[in-house]
Amino acid sequence: MTVLTKETQAILKDAGLGMDAVWVHKQSGKYIMYHWACESAAATKGITFDPPVVVTACPANKLAVIIVTGHLDDKTIWSFGEAAPYNTQQDYPFAMAEKRGVDRVTLKLLGLHGNVYSEEEADDFKQELVEEPPPDDGSGARQNISNESVNVADLREKLKTFTANLEACEDAEMLNALVVSHETLLHQCRTTKPDWYDGFDDFIGIRERIDEKTVELNTSIERIR
Repeated sequence: MTVLTKETQAILKDAGLGMDAVWVHKQSGKYIMYHWACESAAATKGITFDPPVVVTACPANKLAVIIVTGHLDDKTIWSFGEAAPYNTQQDYPFAMAEKRGVDRVTLKLLGLHGNVYSEEEADDFKQELVEEPPPDDGSGARQNISNESVNVADLREKLKTFTANLEACEDAEMLNALVVSHETLLHQCRTTKPDWYDGFDDFIGIRERIDEKTVELNTSIERIR
């Protein structure tokens, strides 16, 4: 489970981000922030950027190096964004260099760089989640749950839709039907992103949201009776 210092958690919260903005890179043990989270934090905090300065440009060799300068209040930070065949497999070096430079400057302005890194800083920081084998149901047979690879962005969007439908449930029957029909999704969340499922500190997980809705609907039923 992702464990961040209280100071880092406070910075994330102040930037409008939750625990779903970061993950742990297993090979290095470093905390990695998604690119979408860097963009969201920059917008929330009001970070502005100057036009990039091109240092090296060689499209034929898929090489691009730029300098990105950002501003937050009275603080100004600049950093390089670099994309080359030796540090990325992407075919769009300028866009990659821009992402890396902007994300690095954003993290520095927020006071996170050195503790948290952008997923764009290296291709091996891209999180590839593969669902674990479904649990044994006690009979020796595996439950019939899909074992497909799980894309983090796709999982996040599906959970947002699930949460919206959860809030819209008007009775226990609707709630039960929703949970049963999303058994695969919930299993994927529980096995690949336990922080999202169980929650962490101020971040409320899917499990607790379901529990809270169950209590709410049961209370409503009792009041009607």
